[in-house]
Amino acid sequence: MEILFPKKERTPLGFCDGLDKIFVGFGNKDERGCQPPKYHASYAPYYPIHKAASMGDIDTVKSFVERGAFSMEQIDWKYRTALHFACVYGHPEVVTFLVESSCEISPKDIKDATPLIKAAQCRQTECLDILLKHGADPNIMDCRDNTALHYAVYNGDVETAAKLLEYKANIEAINENKITPLLLALKQNKEKMAEFLINNGANAKTCDFLGRSTLMYAVRCGSELIIKLLLQRDIDTFKQDAFGWTAKRYAVESKSKVYCMKHLTLTNYPLSKPSLPTTEVTDSLRSEGVEKSDKKPSKPENTEKEACPMVTTFNDIILNY
Repeated sequence: MEILFPKKERTPLGFCDGLDKIFVGFGNKDERGCQPPKYHASYAPYYPIHKAASMGDIDTVKSFVERGAFSMEQIDWKYRTALHFACVYGHPEVVTFLVESSCEISPKDIKDATPLIKAAQCRQTECLDILLKHGADPNIMDCRDNTALHYAVYNGDVETAAKLLEYKANIEAINENKITPLLLALKQNKEKMAEFLINNGANAKTCDFLGRSTLMYAVRCGSELIIKLLLQRDIDTFKQDAFGWTAKRYAVESKSKVYCMKHLTLTNYPLSKPSLPTTEVTDSLRSEGVEKSDKKPSKPENTEKEACPMVTTFNDIILNY
């Protein structure tokens, strides 16, 4: 029944309707057409050297190479090499033998994925470390412009991400959806990864291809920690996306839990209008029958508040919306 009569979306494209409402992974430019990456599902070896590499049979791999039975760069119909299979299945001793035997270190398969990308995708940190030490380029992109760092972020693998950044991986790499690693971490609700990237210099003011900011994604995730980090970096709280929505409106319409966090402050701009000074009633008002009050304006009870800068909380946002 839900397919025949879908619920009305509260926010554009269901962005803040709940983390389970829409998949926002890598994928195509159509937000609803995004598909998660595949791991071992379609990575079955065919040639004997590929089977040996995927099983970690280092002696057989050496025998094939030394006898010339198979080249180290032997590819199958998907352009995968023994190095690809060794990285996917996590066999560092095979990886070490191949790279020290001067095999091509960054060959691309049919989806333009290098062994380094496969190692990051499959969480094979030891294999990834070997490749980086032997000069593998961490900024090569696959067919969807994702780098190894994108895959590490997708997995929430902080250790792999740290290793890639150590070898000069581009923290601002953009894929076909105009998604940086930081935006991807927020899309996938990887709070620790997002915190790690922000603390390592990721641009907190970046936006996706629909103009949605990091603050909007943090509101979507309901992440108190990330909202704090973003507000500390003077992020524009009134930034509008392609639909004309702000982070404030997403918080209101989605009934996000962040709107009741009283300790989170938005100090960029005041959201309430200043009170007008008290003036005497004019003669025109008297002619209309309005009597002038003889009472003097009362003195504010707490004068200390006037000296303090205006601070608006998410709770105030809801009241002023």
